[in-house]
Amino acid sequence: MTQITCKSCGHRLAPEDRLCPQCGRGDRDIIVSDQIRSFEMVTVDEYEPTERDYRRRIKAGEKISGETRRPAREHMIIDRVDRRKYHHVEEQDASGKWRIVEDHDGPLSGEGGTVTRKRRQSRNPSKGKRT
Repeated sequence: MTQITCKSCGHRLAPEDRLCPQCGRGDRDIIVSDQIRSFEMVTVDEYEPTERDYRRRIKAGEKISGETRRPAREHMIIDRVDRRKYHHVEEQDASGKWRIVEDHDGPLSGEGGTVTRKRRQSRNPSKGKRT
């Protein structure tokens, strides 16, 4: 965004104005700005002192969706002690509303009692296959 104002009186100017219509001076202040959005993801692993791999992992934060390139919020808990997995992902649509694209809460192994809702399918059926 670019904002042009008169340096003397502060009146907002159009880019084609040579002189300020309010005070008649030609000195300007030009402010150029841009806006960015940062995303943060935090992962916390809990370890047993004698083990090399984590017992529990908690992951939460914002990211850019790999498939749609839209902002997404993710919350995941992997509990190897209780053999449970919780994974919830919301994605922001074009109107700015958050939609659930994945909601999983069940056994870590995926056996029985799992509640899973996935919205999207791969657009390219050969994606992930190696030749």
